[in-house]
Amino acid sequence: MSGSDHSSGFDQLRLMVKKVLAKPQREGEGVCC
Repeated sequence: MSGSDHSSGFDQLRLMVKKVLAKPQREGEGVCC
């Protein structure tokens, strides 16, 4: 069950990156990918 643990970490990282990317993009376009 090590794969599941890895997925959790990736999910958190992706969420953080998405939030950071959504911040500047929100001002420019608003909704993307």
